[in-house]
Amino acid sequence: YTAANSLLLRCKRPSPLKMWGLKLIRSKGRRRVPVAVARKLAVIFHRMWMTKTSFRSEATA
Repeated sequence: YTAANSLLLRCKRPSPLKMWGLKLIRSKGRRRVPVAVARKLAVIFHRMWMTKTSFRSEATA
């Protein structure tokens, strides 16, 4: 949750995950979105762990 909140509010560099979260803020509201982004991050990191791959930012879309 903290990493997702930091990604949405503090990170200046655009990323597909951040753009997805900002678009979601407009439809769902500010309080629910960090949880959704945190879940998506957890899914990405779990898949990376299982397949033993390294992070590629363009692959998060």
